[in-house]
Amino acid sequence: MLDNSVGYTWLHGEKSRFIFNALSLESVIFRRNGDGRIESAEIGPFWEWAAKSGEGGTVEARVVYEDLLVPFALSSNATIPAGSYTFFRVGASYHETHTQLIQTKPQLEVGTFYDGWQMTAAVNPVWYVSPHLELSGGYQYSRVRFPDRNEGLDAHLVRLRIGTALNTQISTTAFLQYNSERKAMSANVRFRYNIREGNDLWIVYNEGLNTDRYRVDPALLLTDNRTLLLKYTHTFGI
Repeated sequence: MLDNSVGYTWLHGEKSRFIFNALSLESVIFRRNGDGRIESAEIGPFWEWAAKSGEGGTVEARVVYEDLLVPFALSSNATIPAGSYTFFRVGASYHETHTQLIQTKPQLEVGTFYDGWQMTAAVNPVWYVSPHLELSGGYQYSRVRFPDRNEGLDAHLVRLRIGTALNTQISTTAFLQYNSERKAMSANVRFRYNIREGNDLWIVYNEGLNTDRYRVDPALLLTDNRTLLLKYTHTFGI
C-alpha cells in the first residue's frame, strides 16, 4: 500500500470570515502480493474550509482504478464482471456551526461506478437535547445502476446514536443500525463508570438481528450474533 498526500493551507486574518482553506492532492495505491500489479488506486484533489462561525465543509474529486480478477457481487441483483475499470466521482459535505442545538451535516457524492453510475446522499443529524442527552444518527441512500446489464441496487443505511450522561462519572451510549441491502439490524450499548481518573469500568452489549430470515433456504436465525463484554482499565502511576 502506498498512501501519499501533499497540500497547502491558507490561514486567514482577523477580518476574514474564514479560519482556513486547505487544498491537497491525495492518492492511495494497493498492489497485489501475487503478481505485483495494481489492484486498486485513486487520486484526486481535496478542499476543506472552516469559518469562524463554526461552519465548515469539504469538496473532493477522485479518479479511481479497480482491477477485478473475479466477479464482485454487490447484491443479489447486481454483480460486477471481472476486468479493469477506471471511473470518476465528485463529492461535497457541509456542517453547520457547532453552537447550534440541531445540525444536519449533509453529504452528496455522484459519479461513474465501474461500468455504471452511482449517487449517494446522506444526512447526519445531531440534536443536543440537554447537557445529559444527545441524539444523533445518519441516513444514507445509495442508488447504483448498470444500464448496459440492466442491473442495479438501492441501498438504505440508517443509524441512531443515543448518548446519556448522569454526571461526569456515569454515562451510557447506544448505537442502532439498519442495512437494507444486508437485511440486518445491529445494536451496540456501552455503559461506562469512571471510578476515578484513569480507572474505568465498561459493560458492552452487542447484538445482530436478521430482519428477513427467509431470504435464503434454510431460514436464518433471528439473532445473528450476541456478545456481552466486561472491561476494566486501570492506570498505574509511576
